[in-house]
Amino acid sequence: MNFGDLTIYLCNILCIIPPITCRQSKSIKKVHHYWTGSVTVIVLILFCLTTYNRLLKVYNVMDPTISFLDQLSETSFTLTNLLTSVEVTFFSRSFQDFFRKLSYNGSPSNWIDCLNRGKFFMAFNLGLLVTIGLDMTYWSRTVGIGTYILYSLRAFQFYQNGLNIYLLVCFLNCLKLQLKLYKRKLTKYVENSRVIESNLFTPNQNASVEDLNELRKKQCELLNLVPHFNRVFGRNILLIMFNCIVVAILFTSIALVCIMKKMDFQGIQPDTCFYLLCSAWITQSLTFPIMLAYACEAVVTEADKILSLSIDYLNDFPVIPKTSELQIVKEELQMICQQAQAKRPVFSAGGFFVVNYTMLGMMIGSVTSYIIVVLQFVK
Repeated sequence: MNFGDLTIYLCNILCIIPPITCRQSKSIKKVHHYWTGSVTVIVLILFCLTTYNRLLKVYNVMDPTISFLDQLSETSFTLTNLLTSVEVTFFSRSFQDFFRKLSYNGSPSNWIDCLNRGKFFMAFNLGLLVTIGLDMTYWSRTVGIGTYILYSLRAFQFYQNGLNIYLLVCFLNCLKLQLKLYKRKLTKYVENSRVIESNLFTPNQNASVEDLNELRKKQCELLNLVPHFNRVFGRNILLIMFNCIVVAILFTSIALVCIMKKMDFQGIQPDTCFYLLCSAWITQSLTFPIMLAYACEAVVTEADKILSLSIDYLNDFPVIPKTSELQIVKEELQMICQQAQAKRPVFSAGGFFVVNYTMLGMMIGSVTSYIIVVLQFVK
């Protein structure tokens, strides 16, 4: 079994995505529907039970502001994962369409190959498991295993949320690779059509006008995947960003309160392990948005390279082409440029904001502002 298959099996078991192999049967879909429904009910029951017990045993001795943030982070994790599971499993037509278009004609940049990245998969999962393990070890040692059990659901949901991010990044990486492959095909076509001595274009048997027409259609299909991606995963990304902001505010506030006001936390005197644990949660909450922003920017960069390449090639054409076929080639390249400009990739989090590097500045500003507000309310 390769890492791509392992990722898909994990996503199926954790109800992140339904089985999406081309040979799936109706019985497999039905079983997964029952499985997702069962997991959803179990998670909701555990969420209600753990929330009720935390109200009785934990929040009554915790600062009200910190307890509110703690409950908000738990609720946002649960809401994000459940909505993602239900939407993608029971209303999966858009997702299935996106998957089929992404794995276009068994391309060499097939999306399953993007999942089969051993070092990235192992490093990413190691980071998640280290954070979960450190969290479990510290709280079990300090407040007891009985109290930690009330937070065990968050560890499961944190891993599920992280794997969801990993899958989105792999989808975006596949789209980037397909755009890179398209750019190579366009370059090869133009080089085969060029008369080396004069650096002008002329049709020959190695590059027909029909080939360029097919390339233009392929470009349109690839660029149309971006709004399709936004429709399928936009709300999911929005909730994930909200999760990251809440977790970053929660653990930063806890650490700063303990440092600045020299307070203990639930009767525990903070030590190096405590601050290391807070740092791990903060780092993970900021790593997820950075990964998404980097993956989205990589797709936009590849699309911009196609536009730049097309413009460079158009500049080699004479103002008035000498043949009708050369005129057609020029028009096709002009349409490729127009498509690249009109359909420039823009990744959106449910329409609320654009997912790129500017989003990170917005997140840091939001976290900083809310931390200042939270510190004013902490007793």
